[in-house]
This record gives sequence, structure tokens and C-alpha cells, in this order.
Amino acid sequence: MAVRSGQTVADVGAGTGYFSLPLAETVGLQGKVYAVDAQNEMLALLRQKLDESAIPNVELIHAEAGNTTLRDAVATSSSLQMSGMNSKTAVPY
Repeated sequence: MAVRSGQTVADVGAGTGYFSLPLAETVGLQGKVYAVDAQNEMLALLRQKLDESAIPNVELIHAEAGNTTLRDAVATSSSLQMSGMNSKTAVPY
């Protein structure tokens, strides 16, 4: 799967940003990364990395395993349509 500049992607199960950080660089300032994780501790570590690196295009989303809340977050940010998302996978939509 090719991720390109300007795309919006989701990293479900983002953890500390192993995929989110390079994705943020790839999509650039015109793109966006939704980093979704169920653990507040992981999101806090990722927030620290984002702040230290001044990466502005990653939005952190706390979610429970059965409900990512991603659809709600995207609906409030833009008019993007969701397509198939796989757990533990960064996918463009």
C-alpha cells in the first residue's frame, strides 16, 4: 500500500508511534495521521515524541478495543469517508 503526501491515514494500535511518526513525515503538512490507541500511557508517550519533534499533523485518539471512536473524530475534522480499516494497520481512507 502506497501512502502519499496529502493523504489522511489511521494508525490503529499506534502505541508509541512506530508507524505514526514516519507516516506523519510521509503525508506531510497537507496530510493527517490519526493515531488510535486504547492505552493512555502509550498516547502520552507518543504525545511527548510529537511535542519534542514539533510534528503537527498527528491527532491522538483514545479508544476502547471495541470502539475506536475514529469515525466520530474524522466526522468532526473533515468530510472524509471511511473505508475498510484493519486493526494494527495504518491505512489510508
